[in-house]
Amino acid sequence: MNALRLRASLPLLLATAACSLSGPGEEMDPVVRLAESRARWAANGASEYELALRRSCGECLPDAAAAVIVSVAAGRRAVSLAQNGQPLDPSFAALYPDVDGLFDLIESALESGGTVEVEYDRDLGFPRSVSIDQVPGAVDDEFGYVVDALVVGRLAGLRAELRIQRERWAAQRMFDYQLTMSRACFCPPEGAGLVVITVLEGEATAWQYFLSGDTIAPEWRAAFPTVDGLFDFLADAIDRGAAEIEVRYDEQIGVPTTIRVDYRLAVADEEIAYEVEKIIDLSSDPEPPRSPEP
Repeated sequence: MNALRLRASLPLLLATAACSLSGPGEEMDPVVRLAESRARWAANGASEYELALRRSCGECLPDAAAAVIVSVAAGRRAVSLAQNGQPLDPSFAALYPDVDGLFDLIESALESGGTVEVEYDRDLGFPRSVSIDQVPGAVDDEFGYVVDALVVGRLAGLRAELRIQRERWAAQRMFDYQLTMSRACFCPPEGAGLVVITVLEGEATAWQYFLSGDTIAPEWRAAFPTVDGLFDFLADAIDRGAAEIEVRYDEQIGVPTTIRVDYRLAVADEEIAYEVEKIIDLSSDPEPPRSPEP
């Protein structure tokens, strides 16, 4: 099976795709959809990103209906024309919001009784397209936006993928399993090597070194986490702003099969790596063993 690989040194590009849209045809209260989507976007922590945005409107000037790039970094927003990178005049730049601004427009239109049609991204929650008729029945007051692409910073991209894969793993409801994995680090031999961990009801109950069969001493058990612990390890590396994070996920069950973290490139001997060799379901009605690719 193929695994997805993300490096912290690369951004995540999200282009518009029909399979990731939730459209106005879905039967859900628009206020509820807005709140859920906004929360999903906030949960991903994308504070630095570039938005490829197109605006449409009735009878308006060309600069009010252009394709632009909205750049957000360090709490500041900049708008430039997509075709040549030229900064847009501030009087027109205000017409092109960032993601939070799109949410605000949708909320304002709903509160004022306007007609709003929105398609939200199912993974990150941001509005991919917005159509607003502020006064139904009025002429030429409609306007809208289409997001052609969103490029988020390296850590935001990793955080978004982590959330998606953690949800995929949780959906398996595999609470009893045996995990075979290796740990590599510049540390005493007790903290490295191939191990087998038995997990029951989501909690590790047995730790053994694979080759010797010896039980892992209590003071070293935290170095060999469960699957949920591997997700927590990744989240901590992201929160700490690790210089390099390489991760591969099993595309079917979401387990991180390869994790390599280098916290500071200029510092030696602080890298940590995990490789998941095998995971076996130990439930009462077990499925066939699943062996993630290395």
